[in-house]
Amino acid sequence: MFSFGTFSLRTSFVTVPTTTAIDLSSLPRTFIRLATRASEIGGRFVLLMNRRRMMILLNFLCVRRYRKRYSFTSSRRYTSNDFGFVRRTLRSHL
Repeated sequence: MFSFGTFSLRTSFVTVPTTTAIDLSSLPRTFIRLATRASEIGGRFVLLMNRRRMMILLNFLCVRRYRKRYSFTSSRRYTSNDFGFVRRTLRSHL
């Protein structure tokens, strides 16, 4: 009798976190700083950049003008008085 023996292949399903080294000499310094800052801050940086991008888009639209006009007209409801600022309502006129 000829026996080939037993063969068992053991594999591990555990993954180990790895880091990738990148040659940073070819990238501009500003990009490196932004990438480093983004990795340090995480999700906050992404949210901040999205908020700034949306604000820039709103600046080009007339939405900001209307918002400013609304806040200006709503602030005129408050009038000066001897006792401080008083809000004018319909009841105060009746």
